[in-house]
Amino acid sequence: MKKILLFLAIFSILMFITVGCKSDPEPTPTETPVEEVPPVEPTPEPEPMPEIITEPLPEPDPGISEEELLANATKSAENAKSMKEKIENLSLQGYNELSYVAGLVALEGYDAQVRDNAAASEKLVSAMLAEKKFTDVLNSAFSKLALEKKADVKAIREKALEIKADKADKVGYEAAQLLYTTADEYSELKDYENSYNYYVKALEAFDDVYSNVSAKRQAALEAIERAKNKADDVDEFAAEADKIAPLSTESDVQGEE
Repeated sequence: MKKILLFLAIFSILMFITVGCKSDPEPTPTETPVEEVPPVEPTPEPEPMPEIITEPLPEPDPGISEEELLANATKSAENAKSMKEKIENLSLQGYNELSYVAGLVALEGYDAQVRDNAAASEKLVSAMLAEKKFTDVLNSAFSKLALEKKADVKAIREKALEIKADKADKVGYEAAQLLYTTADEYSELKDYENSYNYYVKALEAFDDVYSNVSAKRQAALEAIERAKNKADDVDEFAAEADKIAPLSTESDVQGEE
């Protein structure tokens, strides 16, 4: 009997421990409401940068004399130095630093070859390389500058159209538009410096048209306002005068007769 009671006591304790050690059931996960994200308006893509195509250097013609090679090398070197000066004066180095440095190295190589009295063909290769690299820098710079200036031209042209400048100053507007299309044509020909220069001229022309038409428009509005005020003054003066000395009515005239 004691063994049975002991066994039941042990069994009760084990059952109590087993139930107590069971972990609480995991809570059912609740779905978190997802906030709707408003659609993002696509931003207009900027105009793509024009592709700068670099041509390989031509090989010197073996049939050309030493004197002609030397003359060509001297001409290319002078042109390269002129472009280098333009790049530095306009601070355009940053638009294509790799080509700028390569141009400097090639130009220094040419100067060293002149000092060492190297062959004319070697001088020509160095001079042409310097010329080409500095051309790449100028093309990189003016292609980007032309795009920026074109955006400015389009903005002022839109402002001019808003005040009907194409009608109010047709000759001036068409002249400005011709400069704009000329700039576009130079851009298509990869002549980016001339393209930039014509965008600058177009910007100045459209700005003049806009300013002139705006001034005339403002003057016309002010004249209308003055005329309106003057008419109001006349009406007010007539009303005041009529109070002081009323005009004779038809009945008054008949009475006098």
